[in-house]
Amino acid sequence: SDSQNNFNTSKSSQNSTDTKRDIKLSSTAASGTFKAASDSISVSKKSSKTDQQLKKYQSALNKDMTFDTFVEGKCNMLARAAALQIVETINEGGSNNNYNPFLIYGGVGLGKTHLIQAIGNTIIAKYPSKKVIYLSTEQFTVEFIDAIQSGKISEFSSFYKSMDVLIIDDIQFLTGREKTQDLFFHIFNNLHQKRKQIILSSDRPPKDLKGMSDRLISRFQWGLSADIQAPDFETRIAILKNKSSSFGISLSNEILDYIAYNITSNIRELEGCLLKLLA
Repeated sequence: SDSQNNFNTSKSSQNSTDTKRDIKLSSTAASGTFKAASDSISVSKKSSKTDQQLKKYQSALNKDMTFDTFVEGKCNMLARAAALQIVETINEGGSNNNYNPFLIYGGVGLGKTHLIQAIGNTIIAKYPSKKVIYLSTEQFTVEFIDAIQSGKISEFSSFYKSMDVLIIDDIQFLTGREKTQDLFFHIFNNLHQKRKQIILSSDRPPKDLKGMSDRLISRFQWGLSADIQAPDFETRIAILKNKSSSFGISLSNEILDYIAYNITSNIRELEGCLLKLLA
């Protein structure tokens, strides 16, 4: 009888131990499942936030700025040809050309912004899944300052490093801003090493960017720098015809010639003159 009692006690103790172990294993499994679900939700939220940010920057692209609406002339022939080459050679793997970075420089109102946005619009149309971002240097700087103040520099940097195509307008405004240059340097290196396309515009060639670090200037010169000059008479006429057609107006050759002869500095002034005629 004592032996039977000892046996029952031992069996009861073993059952209790097994139950505790099962509960512990079950608890561990549940904890692991919860953590996995939590991580999944976190990644999903992060991805959703990135998508929202991306849409904001892509909405900054003017859909009217395409290669079809960009008037080619001797003044911009090299820049336009290189831009088309970038669009044609880029693939799912990344940049597949020697024009990385691609920097367009020239005076105000000559079509730099139009051309770099045409690249962005065309790549998005060709590869909707690609992460293409367009913004000004001023916007980049303001966001960097906000990231410093909110303690989110790592998140800010990671966002830009995740892009497939980075398009930044007026890079000359980065001069004299050492901390912003330092961060951009690391973003640039990361993207370039992964063969992601970098496209920049400036009002002057890289060598004339006073106040820009030597290491950034050196990297700007890794790819292709192409200038856009003031349009010649024939190109100004072509631009006026193109713009007047888009505005829905018809002008005589005499009026077109008069405007083209008298406005020679940039395209923006030509557009301004046409708008005055519409007023």
